[in-house]
Amino acid sequence: MAQCPSCKQKLRLTDVSQNCPHCGVNMRFYGFEDRFHSDAKRAELSLARSQLFIRTLKAALIGGRLPIARLVLLLPLILTLLAPGASAVIPLPFGQETLNLHLVGVIMTVLGGGLDGNTGILALLPAMTGSAVNGKATLWLLSAFGAYVLTVLSAILCILFTILSFLNIRRTAKLNCAVCCIGAAAQVVEAFFALCCRGAHAPVSMTLSFGPAAVILAFGVFFAANLMILKKGIPVELDEGVEERVRIAKAIRKKEMRLEDLPQPIVETPETQALRKKILAEKRDAETDDGSDGGEEK
Repeated sequence: MAQCPSCKQKLRLTDVSQNCPHCGVNMRFYGFEDRFHSDAKRAELSLARSQLFIRTLKAALIGGRLPIARLVLLLPLILTLLAPGASAVIPLPFGQETLNLHLVGVIMTVLGGGLDGNTGILALLPAMTGSAVNGKATLWLLSAFGAYVLTVLSAILCILFTILSFLNIRRTAKLNCAVCCIGAAAQVVEAFFALCCRGAHAPVSMTLSFGPAAVILAFGVFFAANLMILKKGIPVELDEGVEERVRIAKAIRKKEMRLEDLPQPIVETPETQALRKKILAEKRDAETDDGSDGGEEK
């Protein structure tokens, strides 16, 4: 059974009027002003959160020379992964397989085929570690392959942290610096394992190219860009009162404050204060004009 929102009296099925038969209040528009102010407060807080997100996103990605340079430096970081790094020659009973440690070669190898069409080389290498002739060299080869995979994962994380830098600019810059160190160290380890494999003087052998040096250089430059961002910071330009509104919105979500207890507007800036004074002045002028017109008619 429905009841009146004002006097809480029960309504009959025949009470179809929008006015309460008991207290006479207009039930359709009851509390309209309170709901209007509540909606205005929610819109004010929502607009502040949206502005904070958009301005932070813009600052983190294109908000100055350093963020733009960081985005641009992602391209050479990816391109250097395509540079020829270490190349391994693996003898097989009916020929030989070549394993190239660059991005295309590793992807084709992981998917199950080399560039020359042979398949299953990664499945054969663990079994070859027990060989008396090729065991030690194969172990170095697998270690170098693992180091290169770690380098690729580091580059992917750099891309991911850069894209998500708007979540926390300083923290993602720290993570990028740490990942750059891991990626560069992995390339040093890869080169070391490639030289060890070559020095084993076994049928399985590796040759080293300029790829690791190029990747280390790219990681180093990307590290420097993130370190400068970490030291200098990226300023986020916000309108006055936005940070205070965001803080209030968080407090409301944590139930530390109630929306009903807040004024409207929640945060009054000089602009909103000037607008409020202008509206009040116009209202007083209108009332004055109405009063003078009424006096003249009399």
